[in-house]
Amino acid sequence: MGTIPFGPRQQAAKWKPALLSFRPSRYIGFIALAAVVGATWLFSDLWYGGALRGISKRAIAGPSITVVDGDTLRIGGESYRLVGLDTPETGRNAKCESERTCGEAATQRLREIVAGGSLNLERVSCACRSGSEGTSACNHGRLCGVLKAQGRDVAEILISEGLARRYNCGAASCPPRGSWCG
Repeated sequence: MGTIPFGPRQQAAKWKPALLSFRPSRYIGFIALAAVVGATWLFSDLWYGGALRGISKRAIAGPSITVVDGDTLRIGGESYRLVGLDTPETGRNAKCESERTCGEAATQRLREIVAGGSLNLERVSCACRSGSEGTSACNHGRLCGVLKAQGRDVAEILISEGLARRYNCGAASCPPRGSWCG
């Protein structure tokens, strides 16, 4: 019973249990790859404060940041709408000259704050329909975040300087924006 016949001559082969034929050297590449993937996942989860769970916190630096307007930043190809505030529109989106002027002042002030450094962006959930975050159906494709400069909430800075209004959204929708004209 210890042999298994095969082939035309009925040659005998010894039967070996699978466990006895296991050789770790055959799997060293797979083990190394699994270790690298696991370490990468653990490092990124710790570094970004839970980015793999959908919420991230990260320090950001100058050249990678573009100030779009008083409440919008572009960082590394992603746009972020700062939450907790509403600033006047700029350019063609402004409904009157006073809104345009104030919007440009808010944009310039945000540029100054960003240039000052020591920034930390915390990504937060947007007040949008489930599954629409990051698409044009939610916030014009922008993600949402809280920006802190030197430990202070940028929304509070702009509000205290009269360049923005407090603007708080609910879980799935935002209130209508007020007029900046007259």
